[in-house]
Amino acid sequence: MKHYIFAKLNFTAFDWIKSYQEEVPDIIEKAGGKILARTHKTEVIEGSCEQPHVILLVEFPSKKSAEDFYNGDKYRPYLEARLAGSVSEIHSFAGEDSVGESA
Repeated sequence: MKHYIFAKLNFTAFDWIKSYQEEVPDIIEKAGGKILARTHKTEVIEGSCEQPHVILLVEFPSKKSAEDFYNGDKYRPYLEARLAGSVSEIHSFAGEDSVGESA
């Protein structure tokens, strides 16, 4: 089953962004993932959350491939840089319509 990672990023430092943008898409692709959306052109149409600097949506062929990417050695230095230079909200979810089903 397809699996997705959705991220909202607010930058607190900017020195890590260039290498992250240049290198991480290839790491995602090698893990079987595909960037579906990556943009700073967002607007909050409901709710009162802070406007993020960037929103990202990545599709993976499975939960395992998403986890392998996120926990992998190749991504680790970029993850550490992102954690040090941003406030992030990351969601991982299955590509299914299961609302209303029992857990």
